[in-house]
Formats: sequence, structure tokens, C-alpha cells
Amino acid sequence: MLTTTDEFIKRNVDEMNRFTARLQGEPGGKEFLASIPNDFRYRDELIYEEFIRHNHPRRIAAAILDSPDHSIGDISRIANVLRPLFTGLKGKALSDLALICESHHSSDLHDLAKYPVRSVHGQAEQAQINVHALSILLRSADILQIGTGRTPSVSFSLVNPSNPISYLHWTKEMGVNRVTGEINRSTDPTIPNQYRVLLFGFFDEAEPFFALMNHVRYATAELRRCANWSALAASTSNSFRFRWSEIDTTDVEAHGFERDQFSFQIDREKILNLLIGHTLYNDTRVVLRELVQNSIDAVRLQDHQHHTANGHVHASIDSENRKLTVTDNGTGMTADTITRHLLTVGSSFYSSEEFGRSYPDFAPISRFGIGILTSFMVADEIEILTSHPSDDVARRISINGPSGTYLIKLVDKKTLATTFNGANHGTSITLTIRANSRQIRLVPELKYWFGFPGCRLTASEQSQGETSIGHSHPFDMLQEGLKRYFDQDSASSKYFTYEVIKGDEPGLFQAAYIVRTSKYSGRQFIVRASEMSRRTSELSDVATRAGIFLQGVRVESGSAGFRGDGPLAIVNGIGRGVPRTNVARSGIEQGDAQRRFFSAIYGLYIKFARERTRESQGGTIASITRDGRNAFYAYRQFDMSQAADPELLQAALDGEKAIVIEEGGKRRLASREEFITNELFVTVDSPFFRNAEALIEKLPHSKSLNDIIKALELADAPLPEGVLLCAPSLHLDSREMETLTIENLGFSRSPQQLVVTWRRIAEASDEEMLLRYFTNRQQAIANYPVILAPKSAITKSDAWHPDTLLITDYCVIVHPDSVIADNLKTYFVAPDSETTLTKAERQAVTLSIVEMLTQDRYHSGRSVDDLAREYAQRHSGVSADVIRSALLPFQNLTRVLVSEDERE
Repeated sequence: MLTTTDEFIKRNVDEMNRFTARLQGEPGGKEFLASIPNDFRYRDELIYEEFIRHNHPRRIAAAILDSPDHSIGDISRIANVLRPLFTGLKGKALSDLALICESHHSSDLHDLAKYPVRSVHGQAEQAQINVHALSILLRSADILQIGTGRTPSVSFSLVNPSNPISYLHWTKEMGVNRVTGEINRSTDPTIPNQYRVLLFGFFDEAEPFFALMNHVRYATAELRRCANWSALAASTSNSFRFRWSEIDTTDVEAHGFERDQFSFQIDREKILNLLIGHTLYNDTRVVLRELVQNSIDAVRLQDHQHHTANGHVHASIDSENRKLTVTDNGTGMTADTITRHLLTVGSSFYSSEEFGRSYPDFAPISRFGIGILTSFMVADEIEILTSHPSDDVARRISINGPSGTYLIKLVDKKTLATTFNGANHGTSITLTIRANSRQIRLVPELKYWFGFPGCRLTASEQSQGETSIGHSHPFDMLQEGLKRYFDQDSASSKYFTYEVIKGDEPGLFQAAYIVRTSKYSGRQFIVRASEMSRRTSELSDVATRAGIFLQGVRVESGSAGFRGDGPLAIVNGIGRGVPRTNVARSGIEQGDAQRRFFSAIYGLYIKFARERTRESQGGTIASITRDGRNAFYAYRQFDMSQAADPELLQAALDGEKAIVIEEGGKRRLASREEFITNELFVTVDSPFFRNAEALIEKLPHSKSLNDIIKALELADAPLPEGVLLCAPSLHLDSREMETLTIENLGFSRSPQQLVVTWRRIAEASDEEMLLRYFTNRQQAIANYPVILAPKSAITKSDAWHPDTLLITDYCVIVHPDSVIADNLKTYFVAPDSETTLTKAERQAVTLSIVEMLTQDRYHSGRSVDDLAREYAQRHSGVSADVIRSALLPFQNLTRVLVSEDERE
């Protein structure tokens, strides 16, 4: 590779940033960048070295032709160095030379029109060259140029070999002593000669040895490609034949290690059976998905290359003859693609390095290289007819089982004029379905998988006509589903109207969701999938359309961004920024891309809730209190327990202004992020304040509690100083209560009022929070924490008797001198070793105590015996006597519902 220090210093920073961004999306590129620490001294040099390596062939070709291209760096000094070497060469000679130099990083040496076996340069018979052969020789020489003879002054003119990455490559080179060839000539004319490359070397460290072995594997694959290309050329003309396809490393010594080289052994047949069995793909419907998505990639690439929109994929099924056929007019496959990718498990053409370089802006669906294997879930025989636009012949491939054999037959393209959906290029795959395989419902299953194919996708079954599959946007898909659901054009029920809303995120996804509007209140909410789940057995049902698609192919069903019930939405990820799927394409691969994707989805839902519930925008006079309550209920529809990434959704909601606070006589909305910055805040619970809040919410203008007190001239009901949390029952949830302690508590009987000053702490202790939040889905009991007030916090002890429980809408507060404090500790927080109850009995007692203290607060006339018998019926295996014994200490307690006029 040729470059100069001056070129590095004067490099185009913007171009390098674009190159680095491209590396992030290329196979191996992200790992390369991750291997260089951000603070590494030579990080920029290493990235520039990679830039030179990527563009090396183009740079040499441009230098030979003296054709500057600033997108590949400054080649002027290189051109000055090379110019004297080519004095006398002009026109076609220079052009051929540049093409040969550029070819050794290309993957199109199957194209004999581009790389002719005979390029004529004059009248004499000798005045011609074999461009194809020279390209193969240069490529093989480049990959085999390993060892001390490689010119370090050129290769490392820029990068100091003392850095760890370059040093690894340096020691790999320096450890190889010789590269030579050996021909074992056969005496049997039926057995071909063996051509082997021999490597001699010595290593006393493991890392450079492994680096060499990795290079040998790569070089072996490249030599075999060269041999295949050469065989292709030889089949069309009597030309040069390249036969070197094996590398022998027997004489590469790893000093201090066992002489024998060990490697994993693969049971090929078992691995193949594993890949196509139920361990990886547990749904035979994926057979159709894999075949069609490969065809969609091919036609999209064909259109991408030629800037057209003619792609067409057609699937058909002949049930009588058990034939499933998928045909496309895409790029087709070359011999090299068939050998290296189609018939090589785990090798994907679209994930190859050369594809990433050639088509950096193309985002394929396929990437794992095992999709064709799914065909063997339903078939033993596969026939593939494929034709590449630049090939003179087509190829018919017959495959007999995943671990069996295959045959390739050349087919005259003239006989295939319109075979591939009206074109002479593309691929057609036919499966002979096993008699015991499940019946494929072609059209419904295609509609399920391919919501947005991005090309023309059609299907036909038996004698039925052709059916078009897919939509252009999620909006169209949901709109169609909504009409089917209501069996009419107008989406309306007795109480609600429904509409589909678009919500695209440019460069990341297209999306749509369904909104219902109350005919009476006008309030709007995003519809949940469970609300419209009629006829779920049908793939055309509106609820079953919901889910996530990537590049138009379904990856997840159900609510986008939720594991359980959530918004009825469809999201289709598009472009190179979308996250990847797992191998089975049954979910999204975890990582940064997934988090960005889900964050944008949650942002879509939250944006709707914010815009549709917020009335006081831009300084209007609507009620801030009403806005806050509306926002709270709008955001509460997003069930955190059902979210695919609860932390991400919670973080997004924490930034939304839905908390009403009052300070200095003024009300405003705050987000949780803002609210938790207050070390102290106050809550007030009383019948008066509850009624005042209800009044304020209904007023057309924004008013505060301070305004109400002044208007009514209530001098005996002053507001406490500091930040007042309005409607605390909405916002003091488990996350809040477990980080709070009571700083100050004031309770009065006349007027009845509880004022609490709360202080933020790291975590409430068990001494303070006797019972934390818990979930019991089998019983509809209140989910209240029980808090033991600190003695230091009580300011009006004469008004609050120790045997009185203060019950608010968000917690139960126990007096520190209460006779039941020790009982509560025993049942709620004591270690298991300090109680005689079993685990089941302790849980039953806990639930019974909370239920009696909270939900049965209006039934003080009921005896403990009655309550114990009722509660015991809900807890199998727990006797009523156990529960009765636990409840007895609480029967004479006074319970005050501090926000209500009624007292117990």
C-alpha cells in the first residue's frame, strides 16, 4: 500500500468521518473500530491505514491513469512516483494495467467481458495480453506475499509497528521465512496433478501464529475463487489455467507448543440437522418467508443497481404435485455466488465484505447464510434455476437433502427469455414438498410475513387468480384492517370513533397506530391490541396485523415495543440504521441499535399522548391541573410491566411534564426528572383540599389552591411553605415511596387535615417502611405501603392518638407508639427464623391485614371471625384460625380516612 505522511496530515476529515461511519455498518468494521481504544495514540493512523487498504486498488488505478479522486485521498505524490515507470504506455495499455491493478479487491472476475482473456494491443500475434489471467495472478500474488520479503518501508511507512494492532500483523509477516510452490505430478492420467503452496515459518508467540492461520484460511478461500474463475475462463477459450488452491502449513513451527496443530471437528450432518430442526426454527412457516425474502433482496438489488422499479417476486403452489415455487427477476447468481454462499452454510453474499464496499447504501434483509436450509424442513428435493445478467449461461442446481449431493447444469439463456417474471435474469426455486408436511396457506402466510415488500409481490394457488401481497405503508395496512373489523368504511361504534394515525421516524421506520375518540368527552387514546382481537384465528384480523417489520418482513407480532398487551401499532424499520434480528428472525438482536429503535417507538406513542392531552400550550388559559391529570392517565396506558424495554420506556416517561406542583402560590407542570431534584416537598390530605382540587380541575382557567384560599378568605387554612405536590395519589408510586422518609408530620382533627413533609433518601429502611409494594394478581386488594412514622417527625402528637391509623390514597401511616407496631414488624419485616408461620401462612396473613386495614375500612361492623373466614377461603391451605389470630390485635384500631369526611 502506498501513502505518505504528508497525505495523512492533510487528510479530508469529513471524508474520514464518513468512512468511519461506513465501517460501523460493515461486517467486521464495527469490531475493528472497537479493537482500538478511543484514547489510543495511533487510533487516527490505524483508521487511515484501513481507509488506504479499502481504497488501495482504486488509488493505484487512479495514479496510473493520472486521474485524481479526492474521495480516496491525495494520490498526487504516488502518481509522480509511478509516472516514470510507465513511460511509453498509453491509451488501452494504461487502461488494461489500471484495470488489472484495481481487480485484486474486486469480486467480479467471473465477468469475462470486463476482464477479457485476449486484449489486443497491436498487429503482431504477441501484441495481446490475457487481462483475466493477469488479474488472477496479481490477486494470488498479493494474498501470498507473506514474509520478510514484503517491503516494510512501504507497508508501514505511515503506521508505527510499535502499536499493538500493527505489531501483530508485523510479527505475522516476519515469522514466515519462505513461500513456495509444489506440484505433485500424477502418473495416472485420470488423476489430476496436485498444486500446493508451501509455507515455512517460525513463531515463539501464539498471537502472531493465530494471525497467520487466519490469513491462511482467508488466502485458501481466495485461491479457490481464483481457480474457479480460471476454470470458467478455460471453459470458454483455450486460455491460462490457475490450479493453485491449497496451502500447506506443515512447516510453520510454533516453538514451545505441541507440534501437532489442533482444531475443532464438526459433525456436518448433525449441525445441518440442528440448523433445520426445531431448535432454531420452530415454525415451518419460515420456509416461505426465507425463500421470498431472498428473492426480495435480489430484485431490490437489481433495481438499486439500475435505478429502476421493475422488481417482481411471484410465489405459486401446486398442491396436487406438491410443488412450491418462488420466482424473481432479480440479480440471479454467478457460479462464484453459488459456490461461496448458496451452498456454503453460514456464508451470506449480503454480509460479505466486498458487498458492503460495493453497496454501502443498500440494506438487505438476509445476512446469516442459512435461510436455504429451512427448505429441508418441508422438502428433500430442491431445484434452482438461476441466471445472472452478465453471464452467458444460466445454471440449474439440483439438491438432494441438506447433507446429500448437488448437481449443476449449464442452461442456454436463449431458452429462458421470459422465465423470470418476464426477464431473462433472476432465480426460480422449486421445492418438492414432503407428503407428511403441513399444508402451506400461501396467500394468508405471505400477507402475514410480508407487509411491505418494497417491490411487486404476487401469489397464486392452483386455479385461482394472481393475488397482490403487501402495502406501501403501515397506515394502509391498518386502514384495511380497520375496515374489515367494522365491515364498513366508517370505523365507528356506539361510543367511539376510530382512526389510523401515521407516525414516521425519517431514516429509521414508518409507523401507524389506531386511535379511538370518545363521542361524548372527546378524549383520545391509542387503542390497545386486546381491544380489537376479534376473529384472531384469521391472519387478516386487525389485531394480528400489529407488530414490528424490518425492511418489510415481519419480525415480531403483537404490540410494537411491548411483550404483552400494548398499543395496536405497526412499525416497519427501513434503512441501514435499523437493528438486526436474531438468527431465527424471531426477535430483534439486543444492543445499541435495538435501544435506539425502541426509544423512537416509545417516543412516537408519548408524542401522541402529549399532543392530544395537553390543552395549555403556548400560554393559553386552559387548566394546568386538568392537563396534568389528562397527561397522567394518557401515559398510564403504557403498561411498564408489558414493555419490551421497561427502563427505556420509564426513562422516556420521566421526561414528560405530567406532575402538577404548586410553589409560591403558582401552579405549573413538572416532569419526574425535574420533580426528584427537590430534596423536600409537601403533601396535604383533607376533605377540603380534595374538593378544592376537583373544583380547580374543572375551572376554565388555571387556578391554584392559594387562589381558592384567598377567594374564600380562609385565614385558618394556610398552605405550607415549599413545593406542594398536588394529587399525590397519582404520583407517589412504588419508585417514589421507597426513596422517601417522613421529615415532618402534622395531623389535626378539626379541620381534618394531614400535612406531611417528605425528604428524599437513597432507600427507605425496613424500620420505616414496614410493608413495601407488592403484587397479587389473584386478589384485587389495594397495593399500599405501610409506613411507620419516625418519632422526631410528629409535631402534633396530641391530635394523633397512637392507636389511630392514618389512611391516605397512597399509603397507611402507623404511629411509632402504636401497640400494633411490633405486630406489623413481626408479620411484615421480621426474618423467617423469628416467626412460626409457614411462608404461605405469612403471605396470607400479610394480605389479610392490609385488606382489613384498607379495603374493608367501611365494614367496621363486621367481626374478625367473619373477616378471617372470608380471607381464608382465598388462601388454600391456610386456616381461618391462623388469620384470625393475626387480625385480633387490629380489631380495636381507629382508622382515619384523612381525605374523607367520614371517620372510623
